[in-house]
Amino acid sequence: MKKLLIYIAAFAMILAMNTSCEDMGSLEEHPKKVDATTFMANAKEVESVINSIYFQLRRDPGFSRYLIVLEEGLADYCIGRGNYATAYDTGRTSGGVGFSKDSWAVLYRAIRFA
Repeated sequence: MKKLLIYIAAFAMILAMNTSCEDMGSLEEHPKKVDATTFMANAKEVESVINSIYFQLRRDPGFSRYLIVLEEGLADYCIGRGNYATAYDTGRTSGGVGFSKDSWAVLYRAIRFA
């Protein structure tokens, strides 16, 4: 019985040694990402990066509506409800906290997919 197991093991080792990776085709490379050293070498690639950032900002319907407010809210003071609070001073109410958190999430998602 031991002799049979030794013969089977020897046959399996010989069979494994005679196969090569080229026969199986397992060494073909299919890159899923762009090489960072050669990317953005021309205007078309730069434009694709900018478009991917703006797509992330536009895909959220609430954020795309308030994008201008976020940019201009920090520029100056607005007289809104009878006080001199800034337009982006949303940390005082629970609704404002959710809006700011979601806005930052969209901005970081745009950076991540750039």
